Amino acid sequence: MKTVLITGSNRGIGLSFVKNYLSSGNWSVIATARDIHRAQELNRLQNGRLEVLELDLADEKSICNLQSQLKGRPIHLLINNSGIFIQDSLQSINQSMFIDQFKVNSIGPLLVAKALLQNLTISSETTKIVNISSRMGSIEDASVDYYGYRASKAALNMFTKVLSNDLKKINLNICAIALHPGYVRTDMTAGKGNIPPEESVAKMVKVIEEAEIKSSGSFFHLDGFTLPW
Repeated sequence: MKTVLITGSNRGIGLSFVKNYLSSGNWSVIATARDIHRAQELNRLQNGRLEVLELDLADEKSICNLQSQLKGRPIHLLINNSGIFIQDSLQSINQSMFIDQFKVNSIGPLLVAKALLQNLTISSETTKIVNISSRMGSIEDASVDYYGYRASKAALNMFTKVLSNDLKKINLNICAIALHPGYVRTDMTAGKGNIPPEESVAKMVKVIEEAEIKSSGSFFHLDGFTLPW
């Protein structure tokens, strides 16, 4: 049985990923949350194929603790889903808004990938790193406002591309992609999205399944086509 690790699993897209992979019957799921005691709905899902671990992407020590807990265990799929969104504008943006979003949305996912690289190389099969990004991180798609979120997702896209190049350089059989989930109805969007998380995740799972090593370094839309950086 393969193992998927999903960050930010306590609600929204992350929780839907957990439910989707558990329902398939073919996956063991490691789900992380910043505070596992407050992740009530996630904890209610617990069964023999689900393990819930604590992870704060803004805290490098927390990432190191996760690495220690999972030492020597194979991971076939890493879904870096954790993210935060802070509304800002030219008039309101400040340094802390940028730093908070960069820690969770871009730096954290890269450090998690680094920490779990050994786990991803245990299997002889192609393993995958999927960074849940956003079309708002596409420079070609830029409009107004949300400087911190847009920039942090653009940085995540860059990290994904550079990571894919590094993985190829050292001949590791790992596919790294960025994936746009759509405008999803979650707490992050205050319920204003145009697609429910379950539908978004079902489409993204299909994209993930079809991603091959030659796809590494690509930025995909949930409907399967590539997006401009």
